[in-house]
Amino acid sequence: MNFNIRKATIDDAHDMAIVHVQSWRQTYRGQINQDFINERTIEKSTKMFLSINCENTLIIETMGQIVGFCGYGISRDSDMTSDTGEIWGMYILLSYHGRGWGKLLMNVALMELRLLGYNKASLWVLSTNQRAIDFYRAQGFMEDGITKEVVMKTPVKEVRMIRPTLE
Repeated sequence: MNFNIRKATIDDAHDMAIVHVQSWRQTYRGQINQDFINERTIEKSTKMFLSINCENTLIIETMGQIVGFCGYGISRDSDMTSDTGEIWGMYILLSYHGRGWGKLLMNVALMELRLLGYNKASLWVLSTNQRAIDFYRAQGFMEDGITKEVVMKTPVKEVRMIRPTLE
């Protein structure tokens, strides 16, 4: 099956929102408060993507359908150096896992971070999302020991992972 990776545009906001909501429902059931997951709506996600003009976001599509996306840019963590970019979020529909597309999408996002002048990258991942942690480790990220608690109706723990070089 053929696929394409490209930069997102405003016209992609609604379809990205569909992937966002479906991915949350598929991935986080049993890991995040179900009421919080249920509050994720296509309308709210569309507004979020429109508010950032879909900038610094890559999409992966097949047969004209968006099946995943990855947002990237400056690190939002105050303790990171200015040469650190961040993978803000990466979601691929569950039915497209295991095809190697996530690895390719991540590689393009890391290349984009390099083009923006970053030398290393960070990301945050839910501590209970072992599949994602394993995926990120395989992409050269490692836990740096920093964690944070995020309240999603109930507290959840996120761990930070760092990729020390983008080369």
